[in-house]
Amino acid sequence: ALVPSLMFNNMAVPDTENSQTHIVIGQNPWVTQHTPRVRANINSLTKDPDRQLIVIDPCITETTKRADKHFQLRPGTDAWLLSAIIKILIDNDYIDQQFVADHCDNFDKVKKHFSQLDLLECSDVCGIPVADINELANIINQSNSVSILSGNGIDHSLYPMASSYLISLLYLITGNFQRVGTMLINDGSVVTIRIQLSDILINKNLKNKLVKLVLW
Repeated sequence: ALVPSLMFNNMAVPDTENSQTHIVIGQNPWVTQHTPRVRANINSLTKDPDRQLIVIDPCITETTKRADKHFQLRPGTDAWLLSAIIKILIDNDYIDQQFVADHCDNFDKVKKHFSQLDLLECSDVCGIPVADINELANIINQSNSVSILSGNGIDHSLYPMASSYLISLLYLITGNFQRVGTMLINDGSVVTIRIQLSDILINKNLKNKLVKLVLW
C-alpha cells in the first residue's frame, strides 16, 4: 500500500470480473479467498476463450493449476521478472503514450533506466526464458484490459517495495488504470492528479540480488 500511495496517493484494486487478462503474482486466491467471488471470477476467466488467467508463482498451487499460463520463476526474483517485462514493453513502445503524457511525471527517467537494463541477466536471475517473458509482455500489450492481484508472496518477499513499485509501474505505463477491467480507485482522482513515476535501480551485481528503490 505504501508505494501506490506515494505514486498516486491512493490504492488500486483489480476489477477482476471485467478483466480480459488477470495476472496473479505472489498470491493463491483460490485458497485464501480474501476477495469477493474469487472462485467464480477465476472460473469465469478460465472458461472464456477470450479471457485468461496468468499466474506468476514459484510454487504449484490450486490457483496455478487453474491458470491459462503459469510462469514459475525462482523464489525472491519477482523484481527481475517484472523489470524484464517492463523493459520489453518500453523497448517495443507497448505504452499508453496518451495516458502517460496526460497523467504521469518522470517517465523519461523510467524509460532511460529500462532501456539500459540487461534483459538476458534479468532472465537468468528469475529463471524465466526471454521467449516466455516476451510472450507475457505481448499478452499484456494485446489485452484490452489487464488487472493485477498481488499478495503476501510479494509483501513478505526479499524486495517488497521494489516489486510493489514495478507492479504499479506496469499497469500505469500501459494505461491499465481507472478503466473497466483494469486497476481501479474509488474517488476518480486520476483525472486531476499527476502520478509520480520514479526510477528503480538494480545493482549490477545480480548474484547478490541487490535492489534499490529510488523515490522522488
